Amino acid sequence: LTSLVTGCDSTVTTHLTVLSSSGASTLQILTICAGHSVMVGTDTYTTSGTYTYHFSGSSCDSSITTNLTVLPANTFTQSPTVCAGQSVTVGTHIYTTSATYIDVFPAANGCDSTVTTHLTVLPANTFTQSPTVCAGQSVTVGTHTYATSATYTDVLTSLVNSCDSTVTTHLTVNLVDTSVSVSTATLTSHASPAIYQWINCNNGNAPILGQTNQSFTATTNGNYAVIVTHNSCSDT
Repeated sequence: LTSLVTGCDSTVTTHLTVLSSSGASTLQILTICAGHSVMVGTDTYTTSGTYTYHFSGSSCDSSITTNLTVLPANTFTQSPTVCAGQSVTVGTHIYTTSATYIDVFPAANGCDSTVTTHLTVLPANTFTQSPTVCAGQSVTVGTHTYATSATYTDVLTSLVNSCDSTVTTHLTVNLVDTSVSVSTATLTSHASPAIYQWINCNNGNAPILGQTNQSFTATTNGNYAVIVTHNSCSDT
């Protein structure tokens, strides 16, 4: 420069700093899982949307625009019902009792999947019966018919909940001893104790009046028998 006062040149040195405009506005596109967040400056974002944050730390302002996508939570709920003795498998876990279970698995998109299982285990259907029948009678359980003293176990399918029902039957078959010994004209029943009624087989099996003892002595030739009653069962 030329001085207007002295006509001599003056030299001015200028140190110029030009702030870069390339970082004045930045765009970022982010995807996160539900429950996660993104922090930009002092702001925290947890839902999908477009956000702009302005920084002011120098002579020039800068901003960051965030296009945020929050993936929905992968949640599944199931409410299975099983029979006693059965189970439900979720991942590597096996469940056999009634309760609510939560399992977390990594999904294909990198986010966790949460499976909630409300499990109901129906109680075992078990029944025990102890019937008593007379010889010649029987007990039927399902498709099985039993006529001898023993313990039997049958597994039946319930018409209500499709679970098996286990029926245990302690069956007692009362046998009546109908054997008779003969000594001349006297007939004696081997059953004792019991209730006796002697009958005349030649007279249509008519009861013989007054003959209710263990032994009977015939006064005339004929065919005779005794009705023996023991434990509420009768046989001849």
